[in-house]
Amino acid sequence: MLGDISFLQQLRDFDKDNIPTTVMLKIRKEFIPHPDFRPEVVTNASSAAEGLCKWVRAMDMYDAVAKEVAPKKAKLEIAQREYAATLAVLEEKRAQVRRLEKQLAELRAQFDDANAHKRTLESEFQVQLHHF
Repeated sequence: MLGDISFLQQLRDFDKDNIPTTVMLKIRKEFIPHPDFRPEVVTNASSAAEGLCKWVRAMDMYDAVAKEVAPKKAKLEIAQREYAATLAVLEEKRAQVRRLEKQLAELRAQFDDANAHKRTLESEFQVQLHHF
């Protein structure tokens, strides 16, 4: 079985992200703690068996890490969505501020024009007042 090329391909293609919990429990209960299930011991029986032993241990470590990382990935995705939504609101508010600043600048210009016109009228009035 270890010499079968299709078996090696099956190991390469193994769906390590969906190992059934029952399989992992059995591996962790019966294989991992066994004193003879260590690569340096198994290699005495066969180098192919050593490789398989390393693979099983690697799958055990991967599964443990994946189960720890998966909730963190889920939280990260939620946080990224919330961040994107917050950025969208922020950009909307920035656009609103830009519109209000533009409107304020226009109103200030109108105010300045009105004051200039007022001063002109006052000057004209003063001139006409002196003529009488």
